[in-house]
This record gives sequence, C-alpha cells and structure tokens, in this order.
Amino acid sequence: RTLAAVTGGGALAVALALSIGWLLARTLMKRQIAERRLLQLELAQAAQERTAAILESTTDGVFEVDRDWRIVFINQRARAVIAGGADASGRVLWDLLPEVTSTSFWSQYHRVATERVPVEFEEFYPALNTWFYVRAFPSGDGGIVVYFQDVTERREARDALAESESRYRFL
Repeated sequence: RTLAAVTGGGALAVALALSIGWLLARTLMKRQIAERRLLQLELAQAAQERTAAILESTTDGVFEVDRDWRIVFINQRARAVIAGGADASGRVLWDLLPEVTSTSFWSQYHRVATERVPVEFEEFYPALNTWFYVRAFPSGDGGIVVYFQDVTERREARDALAESESRYRFL
C-alpha cells in the first residue's frame, strides 16, 4: 500500500511538474511571439516616421487619399498650397477643393483610382492661377498618392521664349 502511495504520489508529482513545465513553455512562446510582433510594429512605425520625414522635406507637395477620397497624409508644402496651411487630414479632397471637379485633375485622379495606373501631366489650376506638374500613383489600399510642383515660372518662361522665337522668325 505504501509502495502504491509513493508511486502514485511520484506519478502525480511528475504529471504536475510536466504540466507546469508545459504551461511555462507555452507562456514563454506566447511572450516571444508578442515581443516579435511588438518589434515588427515598432519597426513599421519607425519606417512610417522616416517616410513622413522624407516627404515633409521634399520640395514637392505630397498628399495621399484613401478609396473614399479622404486625405490620409498631406505634407507641409501641400498644406500651404491647397489647404491654406491648415491640416486637411481626414477631409474629403473634393470638399476641400470643389472647383477641381470641373478640371482634368479630377479626371486624371479618377483614372488612377479606377484603372490603377500612374499618370503624369501638367495642368493649369484657375483657382490659384498656377500651373502644376503632377504625378499620381495608385496606393496599396485602393487610394492614390499625388506629388505636385508649381511650374508656373517655368511655364511662363517657356511660353515667353516661344513667343520671342515666333516674333524673331516673323521678322
């Protein structure tokens, strides 16, 4: 009877030790998975911050809209040009710039969104009396990313040169 009690107690102790060991190993694995996930999230956040810093430092105006045309990113240059310096994040692009809907900006942006192809064009924007060189690309989430530059001075210089050349040829 004593042998059975010792054997049973020993078996119970071994089973208890194995159970505790299994629980500890499982907890350790869960912790390691959580730590790896946290590290991935921190790296992704750092990459987003680096990208935002780069886009803030460029001379291009840059903004991104989601599939519902809500602005999800806008750099300082773009805020200054199209939003009067205000942060337009979360606003619908067409509500911010209602006069755009009657221009080729609207049709080109919709082409990027529907056909998922990049476009590049130069267009006059009457509301600001400015020529813009625009590059727009589809983004991964169904929206689009737009890079633009004010090329009014370059355009005016090119037109003046063409006019001067035309007068020279006439003379």
